[in-house]
Amino acid sequence: MKKTIYYTFKIGLGVYIAFLLSNFLGLQNPISAAIITILSVKETRKKSIYISAKRFLAGNIAILLSFGIFSLIGFRLEGLVLLLLIYIPFAFYINAKESIISGFVLASHVLAFESISLGVYIEENLILIIGILTGFFLIIHMPDIEKDLLEYKEKIEKDFSSILFDMSLSLKNLCYIGENNDLEALEQKIKKAKSLSYEFKENNLVGAKAQYIDYFQMRLIQLYRLMYMRDHLNEIFITQEQAVPLSKITKYISEIIGKEPEVETLLEKIDRLKKHYKNEPLPSSRIEFENRSVLFQYLNDLEEFLKIKQRYLINKK
Repeated sequence: MKKTIYYTFKIGLGVYIAFLLSNFLGLQNPISAAIITILSVKETRKKSIYISAKRFLAGNIAILLSFGIFSLIGFRLEGLVLLLLIYIPFAFYINAKESIISGFVLASHVLAFESISLGVYIEENLILIIGILTGFFLIIHMPDIEKDLLEYKEKIEKDFSSILFDMSLSLKNLCYIGENNDLEALEQKIKKAKSLSYEFKENNLVGAKAQYIDYFQMRLIQLYRLMYMRDHLNEIFITQEQAVPLSKITKYISEIIGKEPEVETLLEKIDRLKKHYKNEPLPSSRIEFENRSVLFQYLNDLEEFLKIKQRYLINKK
C-alpha cells in the first residue's frame, strides 16, 4: 500500500512539473508533456531509462514520418491512420511498443498545426524532452528496499531453523511433529523476497547487486530439499539408537543457519555418519532393508541441503 501511495504521489508531482515547464516555455500542448511523463515513470530506474531512450528515438521517428506523410497527402485524418499502419509495426520491430502512444500524440500535433516546419519539430521535441526528463527526475529517488530484503533474510533463516529443529525432534521421538511448519507458505515468502531482490538490482544503476537474487534462489532450492526430508519423516524408519546421531546433527544445523562457516565441517560429519551406518550389520528382513533405505535418503538429502549452501558460497567469492 505504501508503495502504491508513493508511486501515485510521484506521478502527480511529475504531471505538475511537466505542465508548468511546458507553460513556461510557451508550448501549445503542455498536457502532452504530462502524459509522456506518466508513460516514462516505471517501477525501476533501469526500466525507466531504457524505455525513455527508446521513446525519444521512436518519438522523433514519428514526427519525421508524419512530416513525410502529411507532405504527400495533405493534413488529413487518413494520413494519421496511415502513419499508425507504418509506425506501430516499426515500434514492435525495435521493441519499443511503449512508445506507440507518445508517438501518436506527437504526430497528432503535427496534424493539428497543419504545418511542417523547424518550429513544429522543435516544439514537439521539447514536449518529448520535458516529459522524459521529468520522468527521469522522478526516478532518481527510489524507496530503499534493501532493509526489507534484510528483514526477509532474517525471517527466512528463522523459519529454516525452526523447521530443522522440529525435524530433529521428530527423529528423536520417531514421529513427525512439525505440523506447525508450513513449507508451502515459506516457499511463497522466498519467492516474494526473490522478486523484490530483482527490483533492488534494477534500481541500482552503478554496481548493481545480484547477491540477494542468488541468496534467495539458494534458499528456495534448499527448501525443496527440505520438502523431501519432510516426506521421509512421515515414515517410521529407524530405531532410537540410529536416530540419536541423526537428530543431533539436524539440531546442530538448525542452530547455525545463517552463519557462513562450518559447511565443510558439517559435510565431513555427514560423511562420517554415513560410514557409521554402513558399518552396521546388514538388514535381516525386507522391512529393515526398506527402513535403512529411507534413512539413507534422509541423510543424502541433508547432505545435499548443505552442498547447496556450499556451492552458493563458492560462487559468491
